[in-house]
Amino acid sequence: MCGVFAFFLKRSLNDQDLELARCAVKEIAHRGPDGSGEWFDRAKGVYLGHTRLSIIDISHASDQPIVRDRHAFVFNGEIYNYQDLKRDLVKGGTQFSSQGDGEVLFRALETWGEGALDRVDGMFALIDWDGESARLAVDSFGEKPLFTAETAEGVYVCSEIAPLVKALNLQPSIGESDWCAYLSLGFLPQPTTFYKEIEMLPPGTLRYVRSGNLGSIKKYYDLPSPIVATGAPEPITDAAIDDLAEALTESLERRLIADVPLTLFLSAGVDSSLIAALCRFELGHKPECLTVSFNNVKGMRDEAPVASQIAEFLGFEHRVVDHQNEGVSIEQIVELLAQPNGTVGALPLKQISSIARNAGYKVALSGIGGDEVTSGYAKHAYVWNIRNIYKIPQMVRSVLGQGLRVSKKTSGIATLLRTTQEELYVTVKNYPALDGLRQIPGFQHWVENEFSKCSAPEIAIPRYELDTVMPAVHLLISDHASMRHGLELRTPFLNRKVVDVVSKWDPRSLVAFGQKQVLRSLLNRYLPEKLTSQPKTGFSYPKSKLLERPSPTFLPGLPDQLVEGYWNKRFAGGGWHNLAVRVSAADIFFNAKKVTPSD
Repeated sequence: MCGVFAFFLKRSLNDQDLELARCAVKEIAHRGPDGSGEWFDRAKGVYLGHTRLSIIDISHASDQPIVRDRHAFVFNGEIYNYQDLKRDLVKGGTQFSSQGDGEVLFRALETWGEGALDRVDGMFALIDWDGESARLAVDSFGEKPLFTAETAEGVYVCSEIAPLVKALNLQPSIGESDWCAYLSLGFLPQPTTFYKEIEMLPPGTLRYVRSGNLGSIKKYYDLPSPIVATGAPEPITDAAIDDLAEALTESLERRLIADVPLTLFLSAGVDSSLIAALCRFELGHKPECLTVSFNNVKGMRDEAPVASQIAEFLGFEHRVVDHQNEGVSIEQIVELLAQPNGTVGALPLKQISSIARNAGYKVALSGIGGDEVTSGYAKHAYVWNIRNIYKIPQMVRSVLGQGLRVSKKTSGIATLLRTTQEELYVTVKNYPALDGLRQIPGFQHWVENEFSKCSAPEIAIPRYELDTVMPAVHLLISDHASMRHGLELRTPFLNRKVVDVVSKWDPRSLVAFGQKQVLRSLLNRYLPEKLTSQPKTGFSYPKSKLLERPSPTFLPGLPDQLVEGYWNKRFAGGGWHNLAVRVSAADIFFNAKKVTPSD
């Protein structure tokens, strides 16, 4: 796990270029505190820089950049099946000079070309220079980020946005549709960022750089499409759950390989508890667990007591750490990502990553991805339960909604009746603030374009969160929050074989028989039901505490009265809370960049 910075210019390098590059590499030293390296070709205008967090083969033999003949290579991530790949390569005559996974990935690309990416079980962002052109690629799920910035002088690439902004002196830029997306979702879908020059490479894609110019984005992997069976959904069979258990155990076993200490982030939820149970009962592995306690945060349910019971049942050492309130702010989210984001869960995740690193761990297991892969969020079950509303023609729904007498008991159904199918996702995500979103300039055009394929909401919405939300929010935040403290976060649910197993099931069966029923059924094989039926809070934080701050002053492109209206309802709960956090994050960002109305 590391950090990468590179550029490919249309001219030869000078000393100022090298100084800029070295400063940028220092900016991502937190991602790789164990060392750094560089390679450059003055005549070709190419620079590759790397900061290393040593996890597998911690000797200098696995330092990067890797340079062989004309090739130069850097990557950030972990290749979990590197031993299998290495055996295949050795059979073909390939020789190795290290025991690390980086050289295996480098040789795999050299031997199999783009086809190597389909053989990999791992998370990665790579840059591969062959002497004439560069290949950029990210893993199948987008666990490891890679940002590109195209300028008149050439192409710059980095694991994070901030070094690109600083090196190139970039200014923010956001259009009407971007505001619609950000305020409705809390983020900008890939590849868009708050800088017009910077893009984020989407999951399962690669991109070439030739003569200092970016080529088009090319897909090498698509998540399997859901196949809906005819008739009513059937429960997932025990045999099918066996297949999932086998795939998940294999994925987990590979993700336990490390030459450094490893821990497990344990909550009272199903996903991390299942990872812990599989460690213990299927693999005989007993990692120490870490849990964040919210017993000192008013309004938060504390999962630590149940997590402690789970750890005790499994016979694991367990460390509970109190969430620290002091200094927690929206500014930390903006600083972490170098652009606005409304996900406050970044704060406790960043905190527990710091604690894990200070305790001597370099690797942590996480249940991230479980809800996306198995449609396990509460909103997925909710959309299933109200799906029949959207079988009523929209015109009829609208009339019914207008005629319904609104009360506390009927306000929810009235909103749904008046909500178009394209608006459903943002309605569920931001209830009861849909009318506030509709006031954003260009909202209707954006929402119809973004969700035009939402023909069956109970299928399309979970898929949207897997395809779009997970890589652009949860995985990006997981990467930045953990890597800010030099900690590698591993996610056993994000494995192609696991996803392939689930893709063979009727997607309706994942939500029709209770939220998280499939994973809960598997977990019940290992833990008593009293430990598997607890509600999940997750890494969160009371938004009201974060909103005790000055009101926003100016957001370019948004009417002042709209922003003021969101802010005045910040303590109304639900979606109004979310909108206020997003507005506040954007205000912090644009004020820090000194963007004014004249801009």
